[in-house]
Amino acid sequence: PQTPPSGGTQNPEGSGDSSEPHPDTPSYTEEEKMIFAGWYYMDGATEKRFDFNTMPVKSDMNIYAKWTPHVPVAFTIRYVYWDGSDYVDIADPTTGASLAGITKTFTAKVDTDLYTEYQTSYFPEMRAHSMTMSQVEAENVYLFVYTIPEEVEYTVIHHFKSDYIDELFGTDSVLTAHVTHTISGEVISDSAASVVVSFRESLSKNFVAAAAAEQLGKDLSDEQKNDLWESIVDLSPDFFLQDLILTTEEETNTATFNWAKRTDGALYQIIYYVESVDGTEYTIYSTETAKAAEGTTVSIQTENAKKIDYFELDTGSSVMSGVVTKPKEDAQTGGLTKGLVLSLYYKRKTYPYTVYHQNAITGLPLVTDEPVEKMARYGEEILVADEALEISGYTLSNGEKRVTIGSGENKIICQYKGLEVFYQYQVLGMGGSIENPSDTIAIGGEPPAPRTIELWDDESFYFNGWYYAVGSEEMQPVPDSWLSNNDMTVTPSPPEVDQAGKTIYLYAEVLPTLRRFKVEGFVSAENDPQAFVFRLKGAEAATAHIDLTFIIFDAGHTDVAHLPYGDYTLYTLHWAWRYGTPEEVVFNGVRQNAAEGQVTLSLTTTGDVTIVYPEKANDHWLTDDASGYVPLK
Repeated sequence: PQTPPSGGTQNPEGSGDSSEPHPDTPSYTEEEKMIFAGWYYMDGATEKRFDFNTMPVKSDMNIYAKWTPHVPVAFTIRYVYWDGSDYVDIADPTTGASLAGITKTFTAKVDTDLYTEYQTSYFPEMRAHSMTMSQVEAENVYLFVYTIPEEVEYTVIHHFKSDYIDELFGTDSVLTAHVTHTISGEVISDSAASVVVSFRESLSKNFVAAAAAEQLGKDLSDEQKNDLWESIVDLSPDFFLQDLILTTEEETNTATFNWAKRTDGALYQIIYYVESVDGTEYTIYSTETAKAAEGTTVSIQTENAKKIDYFELDTGSSVMSGVVTKPKEDAQTGGLTKGLVLSLYYKRKTYPYTVYHQNAITGLPLVTDEPVEKMARYGEEILVADEALEISGYTLSNGEKRVTIGSGENKIICQYKGLEVFYQYQVLGMGGSIENPSDTIAIGGEPPAPRTIELWDDESFYFNGWYYAVGSEEMQPVPDSWLSNNDMTVTPSPPEVDQAGKTIYLYAEVLPTLRRFKVEGFVSAENDPQAFVFRLKGAEAATAHIDLTFIIFDAGHTDVAHLPYGDYTLYTLHWAWRYGTPEEVVFNGVRQNAAEGQVTLSLTTTGDVTIVYPEKANDHWLTDDASGYVPLK
């Protein structure tokens, strides 16, 4: 035995039957800050906890006291499948707390303990794992890894001891017979990683005789076969049923039954069945083997029956009493009868659950009626989509979620996302931009974020207003309620249900800051009819796209409008010779030289610009004949 730290007591060597008084539990050692963790023993290379109250000692064992620092730590056991890129959880993790230094053993989950879609085909690589808790909690994590094997094998082993077997093989001999089963092909896709193995597995006279012949190295005579079989029928197994978790390490997939002659009574089996989640069948929850004198009637009273959390005993379906008999030869099958089996069936309790319908974004209810309360079996998985309603303008966003019914408060929250409306923000014309020009908004959610038109240059361009159109509808000014104080920022109202799936276009109209030349003649048509031909051409990059030709008759005028700011050159292309080439022009009230019939003008202010050609410079017409009349038109 191990010696405990100072302040504790030492466990004497344990021997004999465990019904003898066992050592007292050592006390807590304040000086060492240690705590007694329990009595332990080594099972091969694995440390296991020993319980004096439940574990019989039939041979010498080295049982030792274990001490651990009084440090609570957490642990996590995950059950996972490698999908090629990451580990996927296939069952709820096992979490809890313990003390550093304590060794705990965990078993792989199978069958209904796994998520529904993983209850068949998925087999753990290990059946169990023992872990000594570390003070570093990150080390207290273990993953049971599951795979989908092509095939899995398990072996059922029988060990027989009888007087006749001693005659065949010698004193204290054991006859061993085994059979191996293979699960493969399509069967494995429907198989859970566990089997319940019966003591009657493959058992027959021929099966036992074949095993004896192999062990002897020669065939048995018919008389020997009969005598051997009769001796085995007179034996009893140590178990009637064994639950076997199947792993991909096939050498561990064994169920062993030890047969011997029992003079202290006959065994009988108690099997506890629990109802499946869907209520269509029962599966084995656990088994017990008990012993009573052959011919004795045993019965289980309802009030004394095993209590299973979240289940209630169905006395009408259960077999709760019977006469104890040893398994006997079954004339029909050639094997053995079951003996007495008591079968207790437990139905799942039902618990209420409440269904709510909420906006997925705001969490607010979408229906005014009171939440609906329903009932379901314990452990039943409720698919949210099955509880959803058709709500105009909304679509269910969590329909794939499943809620497992428990014994506490069960809520099914159906979350709906408003059908989406798409917002596109565009600039009409040139001279501005909009940041984040698109939005996707769910009906019933928050309104779109404000958008502001940013002008490239507020001297060259100006904002002319927001407009909108729903889908292919006609464009129209946005409502005043969408605009902020400066009118350059728009915040559309939340979308309506009838706009679901449509695109709402918002346009910010940006125009160049326009100016106008007013070219005005001064000749009276009555006294001196004339025609003047001009060309207005942009003189810099901002105005280079402007190139216009126009005519003024007599004392009329021409307005050249929609011109952006910038420099221009005004040319006199043709003029009446009588007036000659103008040497000056009046530009915005200021006279400027017009060398060779052209002048450079710069539009930088608002208002009209008037160009007036000066007085007549020549009294002759084109023919230099004062009596001729050839006006340019």
